[in-house]
Amino acid sequence: MEGKRIHLSPPNLDHVEIEQLTKVVEGGWVAPVGPELETFEKQLCERLDFPHFVALNSGTAALHMALKLAGIRPGDRVGVSTFTFCASANVAIYEQAVPVFFESEKITWNLDPQLLDDFLKKSTLKALIVTHLYGMPAQIREIRSICEQHGVTLIEDAAEALGAEIEGHQVGNFAKYAALSFNGNKILTTGGGGGLRVESQEEYRRCLYLSSQAKGAHKYYSHEEVGYNYRMSNVLAGIGLGQLSKFDAFLEKKRSVYQIYRDTLSVFPGFEFLEEPAGHKSNRWLTCIVISEEVVELAPTDVIEALDKHNIEARPLWKPLHLQPVYSEATLVGSDNTAENLYTRGFCLPSGTSLSKKISNVLLRLFWTYFGVGVFFSVAPPPGGRNISSWNRSSR
Repeated sequence: MEGKRIHLSPPNLDHVEIEQLTKVVEGGWVAPVGPELETFEKQLCERLDFPHFVALNSGTAALHMALKLAGIRPGDRVGVSTFTFCASANVAIYEQAVPVFFESEKITWNLDPQLLDDFLKKSTLKALIVTHLYGMPAQIREIRSICEQHGVTLIEDAAEALGAEIEGHQVGNFAKYAALSFNGNKILTTGGGGGLRVESQEEYRRCLYLSSQAKGAHKYYSHEEVGYNYRMSNVLAGIGLGQLSKFDAFLEKKRSVYQIYRDTLSVFPGFEFLEEPAGHKSNRWLTCIVISEEVVELAPTDVIEALDKHNIEARPLWKPLHLQPVYSEATLVGSDNTAENLYTRGFCLPSGTSLSKKISNVLLRLFWTYFGVGVFFSVAPPPGGRNISSWNRSSR
């Protein structure tokens, strides 16, 4: 492993994608659109049970298109999970809307449906963007029911959750719109890219129109409204087709990597994992750990810095959006600091689909020996949950 960095979730490409790219180039379809793009959209719909899907150049573009289709106007309030990446809130600002952040619940770490229900009994939202965090489905059935009662357009941010399920149904099928991401660190990648699931043929055409600079149906360039250069290129779609052929294997690998971490580290007190509620199946995009402050006097930053010294990438959990300077004046619904506590005590371990079991075991060995937890199972957990950070440190 000397000199070779273990990244958090690197892309996993091989000869299959090279063959697809060769086909694209030899076919001459290197312009923005082409047959691979259409095939990619069609195959995604078949695999995920989507009625319609528009491939775009990012997950952020997909969220923005969702707000455009939802008719968001300046001053409208858009609910957003606070415990997520900034794109979910930024797109509201693009439309001069007002983001309202919602605290997380402890079961899935996603937006708390009870807080949403309480809020909508007293106030209003035009739309709600719910993130399926780290591939774990939110309590989306409950959230959808609440939105339907109050006339709120529901949007799933499924950028991290491609292939996740609730009771056998693919995430992305529970809302009017759903955004996906094919960024380089996602379970499927096109190098960059994303897309939007829509319900009707009319919305599909409208999204195509807006994401292609709103060009009119003329031989000359005619524009009656402002559009966006958001369409995915045919070249990237070719990579996507190669990735799709491995999708089930990637899902299995992500979940197996999680299981290795969980089975091995959970024998030690103080390391907590995000479990799947009944009926929920996470794609385990990233394996996340929360360190119990009551048991272990160890900060996630200590772990991240130590692993970095061994050329291993780990990252903190998302910093809640309501703590971001750019959103310091935004409204936060909820006051139990669930998201902030997760951010303070949690981190993500390398979870790539190319991470072999051998590399994973080496990573764990480095992790344990550095913090004095012994090598593999040679040392039992300390009695009474003593401070792991000082336990057996002399044996290193």
